[in-house]
Amino acid sequence: MTRQILRTTQPLSILMAVSIAFVLVGICSEPTMAQATSTTTNTEMPFTATLTNCNSQSVVVSGTMHMVTQYTVSSSGGTHVHINTNWQDVSGTSGTTTYQAHSNNHSHFDSNGPQSEVTTIDDVRLVSAGSSDNLKIRVTMHTTINANGEVTASFITFEVVCGG
Repeated sequence: MTRQILRTTQPLSILMAVSIAFVLVGICSEPTMAQATSTTTNTEMPFTATLTNCNSQSVVVSGTMHMVTQYTVSSSGGTHVHINTNWQDVSGTSGTTTYQAHSNNHSHFDSNGPQSEVTTIDDVRLVSAGSSDNLKIRVTMHTTINANGEVTASFITFEVVCGG
């Protein structure tokens, strides 16, 4: 399989990185109460991105990623996070070929304090409506937060894999 890795600087990356960073900073802060607390957030992120498939053709992918994040801070200060993402409203086009996204991903992580490093990987299948190869887009989101609760690194990459 041929792979292309794209580290994007498009608005989607900035929006997702900022959204994830805000969630992580909030959940990784020291709790102010001795009892457990839980919060759920729903985030919808519309986007358009242009990627290159394995035949060196441009594929314009657009739609809305939906993310539900549930985080709990235990009475001992530990943090537990569940992130569900779906890409059901996402589609793509390349010339006369259209693609429909199929994906529902789940991530989980725990932290015992403000310092954390989180990487989530979503595999999004773009199924061709015609005879063209299907595509798989691997979306990797990474955020690092230091002991002061400051984001020190945050990025999103897209990896296109043919025959997905």
